[in-house]
Amino acid sequence: MNPDKTVIVSDLDGVLVDTYIELQWFVWDKYGEWIPAAALDRYVLCEPIHEHLENAIAGRRLPSLKEFTAEIGKACWDNPDYYRRARPNPAYWQALRNWPGDLYFLTARPKCVKAATIEWLTRYGFTDRLPRSVRHDDKEYVHLYFAKNKRAVLEVLHNRHSGCEIVMIDDRPETIKDLVDLRKTCKRLRPILVEYPWSRIEGLDVEPVSLDRIADSINKGRKK
Repeated sequence: MNPDKTVIVSDLDGVLVDTYIELQWFVWDKYGEWIPAAALDRYVLCEPIHEHLENAIAGRRLPSLKEFTAEIGKACWDNPDYYRRARPNPAYWQALRNWPGDLYFLTARPKCVKAATIEWLTRYGFTDRLPRSVRHDDKEYVHLYFAKNKRAVLEVLHNRHSGCEIVMIDDRPETIKDLVDLRKTCKRLRPILVEYPWSRIEGLDVEPVSLDRIADSINKGRKK
């Protein structure tokens, strides 16, 4: 990745931010059961967690899947403190902090946690790049986008940064599958799927990559 010719677009949760460990601790505190990462075999995490709990705590009352999903949403997804507590994935975090080129954060988080997200990014070393883009030598650097439709944002970025490769790093396989399709019209888009137990889905011919390997690639590009 050449900083002069590459724009990095990074997802937050599961990529820069290790929020899954916070979810595991929530389930432990609430139900006294640890959910191993290997059990999270689908990106819709509430379903495999609920199934794991049904098998692990048979005989105890467990909320329905609908009730459990609402409970997780209130305690985690829509809770600013859930995001404030989370830690970064170290190697990838350091690689992004040292990246001298254009950098965007693109997340599907609800906008009700926007303030907590900015606090978190400030705490972990992105102070000079928030809340809006900053300019060095008339060049745009970082933006923060909240969007369920990541495809639409990436189309805008592809058009804005003509001549640059747009590297989108995400852990949701359905998102990557959609972006592979987008490459038909956005030729300079390169989707990278982060490796997790839920990374492989039918119809997606993209090899998942570990965060450490992605960090190495970013660092090597920076040093060229």
